[in-house]
Amino acid sequence: MPRTVDVVVLGNEGVDPAFVGFSERITLPEDLQGYRELWAHLEGIRPHDYNTWKAMMRLWSAGDWYFRLMFVLTAGRDTPNPYRGEPHFWHEVHIELARICQFEDLRNGLLVGSRGIGKSTHLTHNDDIGQKLLDPNHASVIFCHTKEAAQKHLNVHKLELETNSLLKELWSDRFYWDPQKESSDWGLSCGLSIKRSSSRQETSFAAHAFALKLPVGIHPDKRYYDDFEVEEFVRSDEAIAHIEAQYVASQNLASAMRGKAHTGTYYHPAGPLRRLEKEFGMHVFLFPCEDVNDQPENRDEAGPMGGRPINGYTRDECFQIIDDKGGVSNPRAKRDYGMQNLCDPLAGESVRLNVAWIQTYQEDIMEIARCSSIYICQDPSPGMNDPTFTWVWALHPNQNYYWIDGWRKRVTPGKRLAETYFTIMRWQLNGDLKQIRIESFGQGDYCEAQRDYNHQNGIFTKIVKCADPKLSKREREFERWEPPLREGRIYFPDRMMREDQDGNMIDLVEVVKTDELSEWPKPRSDHGMDAGGLLWAREKLVGSLEWPSGERYTVTEDQMIEPTDVDFMAAGIY
Repeated sequence: MPRTVDVVVLGNEGVDPAFVGFSERITLPEDLQGYRELWAHLEGIRPHDYNTWKAMMRLWSAGDWYFRLMFVLTAGRDTPNPYRGEPHFWHEVHIELARICQFEDLRNGLLVGSRGIGKSTHLTHNDDIGQKLLDPNHASVIFCHTKEAAQKHLNVHKLELETNSLLKELWSDRFYWDPQKESSDWGLSCGLSIKRSSSRQETSFAAHAFALKLPVGIHPDKRYYDDFEVEEFVRSDEAIAHIEAQYVASQNLASAMRGKAHTGTYYHPAGPLRRLEKEFGMHVFLFPCEDVNDQPENRDEAGPMGGRPINGYTRDECFQIIDDKGGVSNPRAKRDYGMQNLCDPLAGESVRLNVAWIQTYQEDIMEIARCSSIYICQDPSPGMNDPTFTWVWALHPNQNYYWIDGWRKRVTPGKRLAETYFTIMRWQLNGDLKQIRIESFGQGDYCEAQRDYNHQNGIFTKIVKCADPKLSKREREFERWEPPLREGRIYFPDRMMREDQDGNMIDLVEVVKTDELSEWPKPRSDHGMDAGGLLWAREKLVGSLEWPSGERYTVTEDQMIEPTDVDFMAAGIY
């Protein structure tokens, strides 16, 4: 159905008596043909009744976000698309984008689109200027990761308001003809001020960083979070957590009733944009350049990932994008194209965990353990259908992670408790055991049962329940394993031979490398990744890791228990 809009424009008394506020109702065109007809109608009025034309142009530029972008702002009118041979924003998808910016509550929404689609033009530029047409006293701030990035967006505003004669002619009660001379504030550092009927402190347009240092003493009506995620700030969990903390702090700059909007591009599967969705419950509006679920039979119609180009992108443009990143055969280019242009934070097959990043150590396990902090992590199975995987990590003073012990067996719940107890006892004697982490979702009582069993047998090492239901299994695995893998901080032994439930010797290193990491995101099994990955579970769920002080942990020969010295029946555990 056609959308009807009540356009309410506030007056700017004392600036230009010829213009006062007005309120009208308009019906927005439904498609490009409707806009062609509307423009032809307005152009037919202009030569014969200039005042009526001007009033109609003011009405439509204030009440229709797409009309303003295409027929008033130079950012829309003068941006070509060399691949389609027409204006970049002259496409049905941009009508949809304009409607989202105009009508959706982006305080709880997130606009994520392929790089180059024009997200910032729609939201940060067009919407921001449109707010001033409705209310001359409106104040906004553009937030980016750095002030330089925010000022780059503000500069687009500045050039528009300095050079767009049509906008200044239609809205002479809002914009100065020569703002550099007439405006009290006109610069990227101080902000931009337009004609107002109030003397509020905030400039009309401002630009600030939120990732490093927040501004003080401002109360904008709307905050535009643009370039919310960049590669520089997703290189570690600490950096991502810092962005989240700064975002939360920035909410104090305006009341909850005031506006905000968010747009960006994925650079990390568990980065700031994903946290806005998962932790803050924001609805995501996705606009990729290629639909990988629509695979044309004719490959000449398909994009780099075999999908049909969509949202105004052509096949040639999609290939140019990935070629600029390094080409289809480049794994990193496929990964970046998948996240940044397919708008898929996991990017399907193009996002992989590179098993070649795993380091190998030759040192004696006990030598490593005695100077490290020890963590035991477990992915338990409720019965005999699936194996329980228990993983022992040593956090070394060199800030690397060493896999020093583990087992993988299909066992009954009673035997799982006993074997886990023996693993805990062994590493409590042989090292500085800090914590046991056990994955447990829903009503599972694995953590409580193991804690009770340990207490009955005199062991009180802290046990933490790990559950992160907000992320899918694949998302959890990538979020936990990818950063330390990429940084080369994970060390495996050459082999780790252990008995399975049938008494057969299996190499756990081979299982994890071959069946899981090498095959991810479609591993043949994932018990090892689930268990080992608990070490990097989010701190807000399990607490922070305790790195060793560097002092050597001492153990006498009669206390020492080697990892392969496993005889639970003889130890009287069963």
